[in-house]
Amino acid sequence: MWLSVTIVVVLIGVQLFLRSFLARNVKKIFWVVVGIVVLFLAYETLAHYSVWLNDEGVARFLLPPYQGIEYFAFFALMRIWIPYIASLALSFLFWWGAKRYNIAHGGQFFETEEYVLGAMALFVVGWPGVVIYTVLLLIFFFGMSLMTFFMKGKLYKLSTYYFWLPVSLFAILMNELVIEGTGLWNLLKF
Repeated sequence: MWLSVTIVVVLIGVQLFLRSFLARNVKKIFWVVVGIVVLFLAYETLAHYSVWLNDEGVARFLLPPYQGIEYFAFFALMRIWIPYIASLALSFLFWWGAKRYNIAHGGQFFETEEYVLGAMALFVVGWPGVVIYTVLLLIFFFGMSLMTFFMKGKLYKLSTYYFWLPVSLFAILMNELVIEGTGLWNLLKF
């Protein structure tokens, strides 16, 4: 959680105070974020292996020479890597789809770097946080649309540019503090 929160808070700061830098380097920033998460997942995998290896109980018998490395590899893949592989795949799908949709409609829905911001937000929340994030984003956007309608008396097209990252921060915190461990969370996770 702390890594995702830190990444999102830094990205919000860059978005607010260094927007021209973000616009020029958004794809590089995306790959830096992916690299940071991959390094953290590799560290977490090695830490699990080390804990199991040095365990005085049953866990060390799940590693070589008592067991093939396949058991640990499968465990690490399913428990550590798959949530972020799934969210990375969804973020690429969003990036590709939003870009194509925006081009097809003359660029009226997203700013140039906005679909990359959305993809970063989807990636950082991980799976099953992506599901919660999507629901929260829709609720927030609908609420903001209603609020502007009641304040102005007519519908305005709202930009989602400044929604992606703050809503992802809220989703991460909500996932960790409220939803994780509930039946919904257990149903959605791998």
